[in-house]
Amino acid sequence: MGARAGVAALAAAAVLAAVGMSTPSPHAPRARAAATLRPGPPTFFGAPPSCAVVADVIPSASSVRAGEIVTFTASFRAHCPQLLSSRAILIVVGGLPEPAVQPVRNSLGAFVDTVAKAGGSMAQLIFIDRNVQPAGWSATEGQFAALARDARLLVASPAPSAEDWTATMAAAERIVRTVPPTRGPMLVVVDGFGVAGGSADAEAVAVAAVAGAVRTTRDGAGRSVLFEVGTPQWLRPVIDALGPGFENQVLIVHTTTFAVERAMGSALAMFHAPLASWTGTMQEMQAGTFRPVAADPTADITEAGRITWHAPLAGHSIAVTTTGTFQALDIVGTTRMLFQPRFVRQGGEEELGPVIAALVCIRPAAPVAPDRCPERETPPSSVPPTPETRPGTATPLPPPTRPPDNEAWWRIWLPRADRQPPVESDR
Repeated sequence: MGARAGVAALAAAAVLAAVGMSTPSPHAPRARAAATLRPGPPTFFGAPPSCAVVADVIPSASSVRAGEIVTFTASFRAHCPQLLSSRAILIVVGGLPEPAVQPVRNSLGAFVDTVAKAGGSMAQLIFIDRNVQPAGWSATEGQFAALARDARLLVASPAPSAEDWTATMAAAERIVRTVPPTRGPMLVVVDGFGVAGGSADAEAVAVAAVAGAVRTTRDGAGRSVLFEVGTPQWLRPVIDALGPGFENQVLIVHTTTFAVERAMGSALAMFHAPLASWTGTMQEMQAGTFRPVAADPTADITEAGRITWHAPLAGHSIAVTTTGTFQALDIVGTTRMLFQPRFVRQGGEEELGPVIAALVCIRPAAPVAPDRCPERETPPSSVPPTPETRPGTATPLPPPTRPPDNEAWWRIWLPRADRQPPVESDR
């Protein structure tokens, strides 16, 4: 583990002993802030690994009369990546302020446990130090258990110098180059202080060193995750230093010291966690057009024209089909029924699926002229896009089933910027 790792246990014992003798100042605001501030969501720079999501909603009829019943069948399919299996994961820890130590311990310890269970992976932990030495890979059950213990014995440490960053990142590059291409390296950096002195020149040197390690990791078909724990966003320029083409290979996560565990847990969950639950909402776009009558499976039904499903999930790939039955009201003309799935990966934050709209025309209860429902209309957006694929990615999900040509006019995909991208490669 190098000089710092060799004394980790002794340093931890010293800190535990000192806790009982130290008395914080009654005027210190830190303890009160920790008790009253609510952790906020982390800030992401770069592209987190994403699940491939396909959703669809189809009505039982393209037009109905006011008072009649129409059933909407909604489907939701998702495949989430597993990026921690058969990996060589290098964890690099920089300076840590005291308030961040325990949540970083918990997060890295849980991360190592997850890697150990993922199968076929190996990992090691080093510290930012100009005299850093490779610690050796942990690959067996016993070695992973020892590595998790080391992660849970981390202690507070000061900001490293630019020279420390340069030496350690050079060592990280050498370690990454030893990784066989069949494993795919992953670089995880955790820092809570930045560069000692904080000068622009020193930070530029450290940023260049980190960018070099990220570039080497990418060249080995790997990925990098950089965590800034309560520091100024000094690592943000790493993305700029890398240039184009690195959008999917590096993720920078900035979080306050009060939200470290949440931020690290949710970010790392994106790389391997299975689906934990889903929520689907079906509701009228224009108020007063439909009244919900029934749902299958059982769901929450409100008078405001909304049906909401909640259900636990298990696994990395799922397919869900639901139906919502509505009564058309006496507002005539073309209207839309909206469906949106949302899901949570184990240990992560809620993620949004696409918003899908089904077009239905409500006719008057008694025939009148002129009829406001078109016989057939085919807008350019009526055909949903097919999920893209990249070389080496997992098998893409098939597109939703299209309606017959003579019914194509009543289904559209709303143009939404948050449409989920294709699934990340499991390699």
